[in-house]
Amino acid sequence: MKKIKFDEALEKLEEITRTLEQGDLGLEDSVKVYEEGMKLALTCQKILLETENKIGVLSEKINGDFVVQPIQIEEKNVPID
Repeated sequence: MKKIKFDEALEKLEEITRTLEQGDLGLEDSVKVYEEGMKLALTCQKILLETENKIGVLSEKINGDFVVQPIQIEEKNVPID
């Protein structure tokens, strides 16, 4: 899957959800669309996890200097393509 922005992936995922909820697709087409939706959902999870890892907490050192320390986040098992 090519590199896609979070907002674009989420918009496509919402569109897929609406399509599947309508129930107008046959079984084979529904499975294909569902598979695409799952890939987009995983992509969104991956982007969110990467973003969370970039967030830092500003803390003050003893000498008064400021430093950005990464937040310790529990890793999630997100499959990557």
